[in-house]
Amino acid sequence: MAARPWIVCGFFTPDYRPWAERLIASLDAHGAPHDIIERPKLRGGWEANTMAKAGAVLGAMDRHPDKVVIFLDVDCEVRGDLAPLALLSADVAFYVRARRRRGGGMRFGVRSGTLVLKPTAAARRFVEAWAAASAAAEHGDVDQTTLMLAIGSVPGVSFEPLDAKWCATAGDNVAEPAILHDQASRDVPKVTGLQRIVQRLWRGGRAPIGAPCAS
Repeated sequence: MAARPWIVCGFFTPDYRPWAERLIASLDAHGAPHDIIERPKLRGGWEANTMAKAGAVLGAMDRHPDKVVIFLDVDCEVRGDLAPLALLSADVAFYVRARRRRGGGMRFGVRSGTLVLKPTAAARRFVEAWAAASAAAEHGDVDQTTLMLAIGSVPGVSFEPLDAKWCATAGDNVAEPAILHDQASRDVPKVTGLQRIVQRLWRGGRAPIGAPCAS
C-alpha cells in the first residue's frame, strides 16, 4: 500500500489509556495511519494538562514534516474515511461555532478536538503562537481559549471551518459523523470562576496555570 500523505496524531495521559486504545482500534479498522503517544500527567489539574496540546501538535509536525497532521483528542472514535481531510486547501482547519447572543452580540468558539494542519510554514507559525499563548495562560484557561487567542495573532495563515461531521459530539444533530467525540472530561473537577478571580488577585492579575488553586 502506498504511503498516505496524512497521518492521525494525538496524545494521552495514563488515565486516558482506555480511550486511546478505543481510538486506535477504530483507526486500525479504517486503515488510517496513526501516531498516538503517551505523555506523563502534569500537575495543575485538567486545565493545565489541556495546555500540553499545542506542544504535542508541534511534536507531531516535527515527527511528520511532510504530511498533513490530523490531530485528534483521544476520547473519540473514527467512523469513516479521513482521507478527505488531507484535501482541504487551508493551512489550518477546525470546527467553528458561532451564534447570536440573546439580547444582541455574537458568541464565537472553536472545538479543538479535531485539528487539521498542513505541512506549511504558516501552519507551524500558528501552532507556535498557540504554544506561546498556552505558556502564558491564566489559571483556568484551556486549550481552546489559547487556540482562539492565537487565531488573530499570526498574519498570513489561512483557516477553514470543518464540517460538523469531522468533530461531532453525541449531542449534535449530525446524521453520519465521521469522527464522534465523547466528553471524557465531563466529570473531572474543573477550575471555577471564583477560583480564577482569587488567583488573579493573588498574582496581581496573572497566575501560572500550574499554581495551586485557592480553596
